[in-house]
Amino acid sequence: MEEFGWLSDPQIVMSGIGGVFFGLLFPVMHAWWRRRKERLGELHALNAELCLAAERMTALPIAGITAPLYHLPLTMFGLAAPRLIGEGHLNQMEITALVEYMARAEELNRGLERARAAHAAHGEIETEYQRNCEKAKGILNTKIDLFGGVSLVDAVRGSIGRLHDRLYGPVSFG
Repeated sequence: MEEFGWLSDPQIVMSGIGGVFFGLLFPVMHAWWRRRKERLGELHALNAELCLAAERMTALPIAGITAPLYHLPLTMFGLAAPRLIGEGHLNQMEITALVEYMARAEELNRGLERARAAHAAHGEIETEYQRNCEKAKGILNTKIDLFGGVSLVDAVRGSIGRLHDRLYGPVSFG
């Protein structure tokens, strides 16, 4: 036993094995923890964007501003939604709601841009305004059977909330 020296001491051997194990596990756990924090921030940012967009869509027909100077915010939807979908935590209906919302919001943003262009050219803006109001109502108020009879905004809000609940525990988005 003397020829192996330090290998004959179980404490030293176990310490070495523990050090190697911790050295291999630490980067993996750190990456998991960092991504978990990022995901939580992304969920809250998605919800904030959705709330801001809902306020703007609600204000569109009420304020009567035919060519508002805003767009619906879609930055986080463009950045975070693909990552959240790719992680596999969302079911098919939740993915469909997110994709449908993004498509309709981009369509409304194009309509808002067309209204601004018509306004700048002193053209017929009322048609664009009415079209944009209908698009906003469709996103906010139209009950969709595919999503359980709720509006598209409510379906997306529910998807974000359910994902948060599954990963982090209950929270109220709304």
